[in-house]
Amino acid sequence: MRSAYTAGFLLALTVPALFVAAWDGGYLVREGAYLLSLLVRSEPVERVRFSPYTDERTTGLFEATASIRAFAEQQLGLAGDRNFTRYVRTDKDYIVTVVSAAGRLSFQRYYWEYPLFGRAPYRGFFSVQHAEREAERLRNAGWDVMVRRVHAFSLLGVAGDPLYSFMADYGTYRLASLIFHEKTHSTIWLRDQVQFNEELAVFVEHQGALLYLRSRYGRDSEEYRTALAAREDRERFRAMVADLRRELDQLYRSGIDPAEMLVAKERTIEGFRYSFVKNYDSLFATETFRNFGRLPINNALLDLYTTYTGEIGLLYELFYAVGGDLPATISLLHRVRARPDDPRGYIREVLIPELMPAATGDRDGELDLVPRDDETAVRVQ
Repeated sequence: MRSAYTAGFLLALTVPALFVAAWDGGYLVREGAYLLSLLVRSEPVERVRFSPYTDERTTGLFEATASIRAFAEQQLGLAGDRNFTRYVRTDKDYIVTVVSAAGRLSFQRYYWEYPLFGRAPYRGFFSVQHAEREAERLRNAGWDVMVRRVHAFSLLGVAGDPLYSFMADYGTYRLASLIFHEKTHSTIWLRDQVQFNEELAVFVEHQGALLYLRSRYGRDSEEYRTALAAREDRERFRAMVADLRRELDQLYRSGIDPAEMLVAKERTIEGFRYSFVKNYDSLFATETFRNFGRLPINNALLDLYTTYTGEIGLLYELFYAVGGDLPATISLLHRVRARPDDPRGYIREVLIPELMPAATGDRDGELDLVPRDDETAVRVQ
């Protein structure tokens, strides 16, 4: 194992992912030991690729990853780094169990504090038992809690994020989305701005994956059209969840008795669940969100979606202002470091006003986050 892996861990680990090393002695030692064991087991992709024992599925993963990485760096302008150049064999189909929490009668987030990288509204555990123990602690303290499995985490470019063997089962779209998301984190990351960081990574992931599929398969391909349908479903789902959150937020601000509020909360959630399940086939073209109606919907789950897409529309405003040019948008976004405590304010007050003469016109009403084919552009060099 290269020394950079050890150094990177001791400095700090962050997410999308959802695993950050804190100077919490027990947590650091326990989780750090497991992480280091994964990194020690990691092997250079090129060595595994040419081994006579490597199967076609794994070889296909390596070839697809190399193509996606090259596109991310050469076409989109994301960081050139060692991400996804090493490989870890594992018998699991995920890496980390992550805990997040929100108020039971509010959307107040629970934050964990981390050195160097600030605070984050999640904490990752390699052990399911330890994650459940943290979740139970929070439930007992009166929080709504969400426990979920995560398939990757980012070291922010300090050390290379590895590929895991279960990723050989990923389709091109899913793999490209993952790689673009993680490489965005290692390209631009602002301390104490977790929601902005995640929204930025999701924005680049969504647009970048579409561009990659169109570049590789063509705009009339089944792969590209399926991705567009999935994107439309995702935006429709995002809007439905945002509506539910707004309805609940109004309830929490109503000032009625807390006991009555809890009853009204459950009634509202169950009404949403019933409508969601009953009308799924008429609302969605894919199976992507079919299981959502079976999840334990609570404030922590709803707030999770806000963490990743709550104000993502602002990034699309910037994107449209440069004519739907993703590399140009990414290049401009490096400038938010000029105001690290208020990146959205910098985009609204500096970047977009600078570009308005070049913009195609104002967009009235709710922003359409699903671009038409002619609104996705990339410079081919």
